[in-house]
Amino acid sequence: MLEGPLDKREPVFKHDESLAREDTSAREDETFSRALNRWSAKPSIKAKQEQIDRTETFRGSLEKLVHERNVMSTIKNPATGDEMNVLDEQALRKAIDASFAKARSWGDRLPKDELIAALSIILGDRPVLTREQVVRGDWQPKSFFYIPESSSAAVDITAIKSSPPFHHFATDLVLHGDQFEYPFRERGGDSVTSLETRTAALIFHPQYGDGFRNEKGQLMVRDLDTRDYVQFSGGFLREHGIGYKKFGHQYGTASGKKGLWGRAGSVEIRSVREGVTAGLPNLVRKGLIRPVEDFKQMTYGRVHVDDQRVERAGVSSAGSRHIRGVIHYIGKEFIGKDVRIVDISPTLGAVIETSGGGERVTHTFNIISRDQAKSGKSNMWLAGAPLTQTRPFSAEAVALPRRTDESLEQYHDRTEKTDRGLAHLLLHVIPKYPALSKMLRDKPTYELASIAQAAYLLERDKQARHFDEFVKAHGELGIRTFLVTGNNDELREKVFEFSRSSSSEHVQKVFQAYGQLIDSVDNLHVYLSEQFGDANKEAVNEIATRRLKVAERLLAAAYENKDDTAKLDELSRAAEANNILITASRVLKERGELDLALMRDAEILSVRGGDISPQDAEAVKALQYQRYGDGKVRADEGYTLDTVEGAMAGLEKALEQKTSRFHLFRLDGKVVACVRFDQQDEAGQHTENPTRLYMATVMGDKAIAGGKLAEANAEAAFRQEQKQGLPICATAKPELQIAEKYLEWGFVARSASMYKNLPILNIEWDPRSAIDDSSTEAYVFPSHFDGKGMLARPSRKDHETAFALHADKVLTRLYYDEQQQRYCGVYARGARAEVSERAAA
Repeated sequence: MLEGPLDKREPVFKHDESLAREDTSAREDETFSRALNRWSAKPSIKAKQEQIDRTETFRGSLEKLVHERNVMSTIKNPATGDEMNVLDEQALRKAIDASFAKARSWGDRLPKDELIAALSIILGDRPVLTREQVVRGDWQPKSFFYIPESSSAAVDITAIKSSPPFHHFATDLVLHGDQFEYPFRERGGDSVTSLETRTAALIFHPQYGDGFRNEKGQLMVRDLDTRDYVQFSGGFLREHGIGYKKFGHQYGTASGKKGLWGRAGSVEIRSVREGVTAGLPNLVRKGLIRPVEDFKQMTYGRVHVDDQRVERAGVSSAGSRHIRGVIHYIGKEFIGKDVRIVDISPTLGAVIETSGGGERVTHTFNIISRDQAKSGKSNMWLAGAPLTQTRPFSAEAVALPRRTDESLEQYHDRTEKTDRGLAHLLLHVIPKYPALSKMLRDKPTYELASIAQAAYLLERDKQARHFDEFVKAHGELGIRTFLVTGNNDELREKVFEFSRSSSSEHVQKVFQAYGQLIDSVDNLHVYLSEQFGDANKEAVNEIATRRLKVAERLLAAAYENKDDTAKLDELSRAAEANNILITASRVLKERGELDLALMRDAEILSVRGGDISPQDAEAVKALQYQRYGDGKVRADEGYTLDTVEGAMAGLEKALEQKTSRFHLFRLDGKVVACVRFDQQDEAGQHTENPTRLYMATVMGDKAIAGGKLAEANAEAAFRQEQKQGLPICATAKPELQIAEKYLEWGFVARSASMYKNLPILNIEWDPRSAIDDSSTEAYVFPSHFDGKGMLARPSRKDHETAFALHADKVLTRLYYDEQQQRYCGVYARGARAEVSERAAA
């Protein structure tokens, strides 16, 4: 919920009172030139003080309205819990309207001038969210106004590109705001109009045009919609609200006619180039705008250009560069070298060597945002070497060793072609797809090798055409598939053929599933690397490489089985299996049983009944026999012959039905843990359109991972199945410790009963249910001791008695009170969410 008033702040901008103007509302018939002379004349001391007083009164009145109308409020970021400022733009506009008395027309210059100055003081460039951002779930604050440091910074390309993102220009909230002075933090220097300030930012700020000049001297800017680079033309400014008439019309001083905005005067037509020279003098003088070359195209057509580089000079004398408001340390070894610093994406930068006439990517580094950087002196933000992590990037650096079958000359030719391909990827392809840049940050050797191989292929004519087809037809998903298959010629040809012979929707689905599978392998690699450190780097890489081989095999199968939907779903199931393995690893870590030797040979297989191999099916039956016994030895526990035969019949039926899913934990190819989920209707029958899932066959080899493997595999599989959003029911023997684990996972126990001769708790996890925490009651179970004098867990009869004492309630927690040496339960009233919502209404 948004709440809280605008917090009071000292003015953050200096307001030059000498620029204040005298009110001219009483002289509407005065000519434009006389009014201009009058405004520019030096006022008397008394008049100046009166104007200062009026300006301060106006600002105070506006600030009061901003406060009263709750323009600014606060909200907590749901992800971080941080309190953030939120600005309601609609309320701000209403406050602005209310600040003008009826006697003061909106057509007057003075109130608008005061408004711009007042808003720049009251709101300034403080970081805020807008209500629209909150609604769409965007929690990245931006400066409300774009306020350059000074007039010189307003037309300096480096200062503009380093300015933080913002919501508005300071003149946006005023009709025809470009005719007024633009506020700066500091006064002084050459005069820069609002029109020129805004034009410069639109062309060069990363949020808008992100402009630069390419090798041909063409001014390149980003397209408003696609964010591709196009050649600048008058159409760019027009799309951003600055029409060519701003430059083509000159407002003269002849009397007798009403000019623009109702002012007396004439309008003379001049060429756009003349208008640009007169209206943007600082940009023209510095060569940032070239009136003849840049404005020769007045058809506003768009020209697609692949060149997407953001020009920056080399590093400073300290080895750093200023990028997006943060000083990045890149390295002193680049001082004085012929290098260019390039933004590949919001998080990845590169050092480009330009000596020798070509372009070569020599290093990559992390681009750090302000919220990640360290605060330095004079309001500077710093990203030192540990954060930027400048690292070599070349054919040799991404694992392209010389092969035994190639000569030294062939090796040099291959690395040279690869370097050119890497430059092409980094500078012209990946910037279009920012998500791809994460593949180049701290990636394992096997993936970087694939990227290097793909880059080499780009230099071969036969592959360049295929690659272009991928870019146009499949975007980021297609490019990523190409990159990761770059080291397998046969697989890549199959992928190309699959993309040509299948529908676009079908291909995108497969590529998306493959991307998810690669992501799951990456996540597993990162997790195991964190747990086992550099000392076990080779073993962890081997584990990830094995899973990549599985991914490649499944991708190749997509071509072989392109008409078999069920086979294509194996990619998605493989990604789910990797996610289950990661979760199981974390559970084993919590239980103190995570072992690298175990993970080296481990794999999760998610397979439907009917598709499970005979060997795996027999292994699952053997685990159930190990779990339940032969029906005689443990008959006193409820595992009688009738119970065991009933459970085995249910398992054998599930092994044949497509509506059952088995999550198998295998070591060295042998199933050592298993959990199954049946798709059911409300009557408990198998169906292809389930309304609930039944969780069963939870078992595992007791000799592995301290007997915790079954529990870890079950919890990990449950977390994955939860994502379907269906209720999940199960049963648990109350005398077993796993009953407590089920309740910890979010299940609730609704009753106790008998399954044949086996006492059970009937439990359920339902995302549609709500628990009334205010209705909880604690219950102490009666103490029972076994033949060895040990305290026994509550039995089925104990649970039935407890449920009878807590009518209409469910068991939400079962735990052992070590201090009192007793078992306790927590019961609460369970209700459907829909019922709770109606009751609340």
